[in-house]
Amino acid sequence: MKTIKIAGVPEHFNLPWYLSIENGDFENQNIDLQWTDVPEGTGKMCQMLREGETDIAVILTEGIVKDIVAGNPSKIVQVYVESPLIWGIHVAAKSDYKKLSDLENKKVALSVFVSANKPRDAQVGLGYGTDTGVRATAKIDYNLINRKGYQAGAETEVSRITKNVAVYGSRPWKHPLNDKLDARLTYEEEVIDQGEGNFDLSTRTLKAALARNIRRENGWDRSYSVRYRLDELETGVDEEELDNLPVRFTSSKPTQHALLFGYGMSKTDVDNAANPTRGFRQYYALEAGSESLLSDTDMAILRAGVSGLYSFGADDKHQVLGSLNTGYIWADDFYEVPYKLRFFAGGDQSIRGYDYESLSPIEKGYLTGGQILAVGSAEYNYEFRPGFRGAVFTDVGNAYDKDFETDTKVGVGVGIRWASPVGVVRVDVAAGVTEDSIPVRLHLFIGSPL
Repeated sequence: MKTIKIAGVPEHFNLPWYLSIENGDFENQNIDLQWTDVPEGTGKMCQMLREGETDIAVILTEGIVKDIVAGNPSKIVQVYVESPLIWGIHVAAKSDYKKLSDLENKKVALSVFVSANKPRDAQVGLGYGTDTGVRATAKIDYNLINRKGYQAGAETEVSRITKNVAVYGSRPWKHPLNDKLDARLTYEEEVIDQGEGNFDLSTRTLKAALARNIRRENGWDRSYSVRYRLDELETGVDEEELDNLPVRFTSSKPTQHALLFGYGMSKTDVDNAANPTRGFRQYYALEAGSESLLSDTDMAILRAGVSGLYSFGADDKHQVLGSLNTGYIWADDFYEVPYKLRFFAGGDQSIRGYDYESLSPIEKGYLTGGQILAVGSAEYNYEFRPGFRGAVFTDVGNAYDKDFETDTKVGVGVGIRWASPVGVVRVDVAAGVTEDSIPVRLHLFIGSPL
């Protein structure tokens, strides 16, 4: 039976859908039709189509045409109501406004009431990641605190290498949906003790961030941000080895600070948000901090990346993917850049075949973190049965020192892709072929390939 998700407003003209579902008309045609009421209307349904939350929407023609022009990959397949809907402007019986011309050059007060289908929701989860091991998560969201659209929530995560708890909140700014202020406060503990060159390091981090995130009709999302982090480091390395570490342990628990002001922009064009067959993504970000303003040194961090996906052949069975992620840190003294702001490579979303963040320049036997990041990936996969693909891939690059004297690492492997309802499930086996003793790693990832 084929499952089709359809959305529409809870209005009288959609009654035939309800009646046909209740009568089993679609089941008789081997169709599992799943109807979703969307009282928010056209704008929400446009968003659902963009993000793959529904397959079909019964929607206002003007609204979907506007959104398609703005980049929505949907298409109009049929007219549902041929007679135009008649809209009206309604006023009180004793109002001074009698005709449209009475409204010209007037300021008119509008009262809008906002409500949420689910004012609060909570989630708990247990998962596994090859970078983190077993992972437990819990989250609670207050989706609508007041009529001004304020939201808040809290979440926590515990795994083998990290523990964190965060509280966050947001509010609309210049636009109720496309312009938001987001604030977040996070406490995190992490243990770094794996991979050649890594030293026994425990970190306790306090992070605070404020960002304004703007979604543009042309598809470019922009972010203006300020974030502060305070890292307290602790190591079990013998005292005589402290001078060799890439971080100055002038005390048993040194601290590192950074206050960064940032600007970022990104754009994603895909035919399906959860399981795309064609798409392209690009992002660019710049952050800067000053020693005179709560940072350990003057620094600027630049990041940029592109990724693309293309399917071809009969029923799009063949698929190729490629990505390139880069970064550069400028600093008066790179040695003073906080250790956890430096670049590292390796892991599920970097160079497969290597452990999570186990690659960077090595000095005196220890990972120093890179000043330059350059990691590229290429993949070919083939759909051998509906929803399942076999893949071959290679990842190349590293986190480099400023003179590119660090060895380039190469990972190659094979994998399986499953187009699940929540996104692509990726299971890979990869080998780091540039090592004398070739490491082999299992990698598991769930999410968009872009």
